[in-house]
Amino acid sequence: MRYGILIIALLTINLVNAQQTTLNIEDLIFLDNTRWKGTLMYVNYSDGKEVDISKELKITIQGNKLIMENTYPNEPKANTRQAIKLRKNGAYFGKEKISSVDKQSNGNLTIRTKTIGKDNGVKAFLIKTYTIASETLMIAKEVQVLGSSRIFLRNKSSFKKHQP
Repeated sequence: MRYGILIIALLTINLVNAQQTTLNIEDLIFLDNTRWKGTLMYVNYSDGKEVDISKELKITIQGNKLIMENTYPNEPKANTRQAIKLRKNGAYFGKEKISSVDKQSNGNLTIRTKTIGKDNGVKAFLIKTYTIASETLMIAKEVQVLGSSRIFLRNKSSFKKHQP
């Protein structure tokens, strides 16, 4: 009997601690029509030094897509627009496989993804973390070269919500 109770307790703990690995567009709807101001920090390929530049972000939602318009006030040629579609029943955030989704009771959301790609021409795991709160947003990309156990931060965008 004692072992039965212990097994039930362990199963309950595992179910409570199990992380969600899918995402619905409804989880992101609070980002629709928001604007953000902040910085992009990236590690320069040539010398390994960190560089910070101003960055702005506008997010809209169209259907099952998150549209992200990246603006660099001091480098307008670097401006980009990307559409990230939730795919395969929310298991993929664009081309990135979702490894965890953590929805906190205060509304904060952390999404982690992992995909294989290239960093500086070398095959690597690209690990992204999207940390979203009501007034702050952070997107970090870490890199793990295939065959290596070392993980390093390649870039990080940090924003505060902007009310125009």
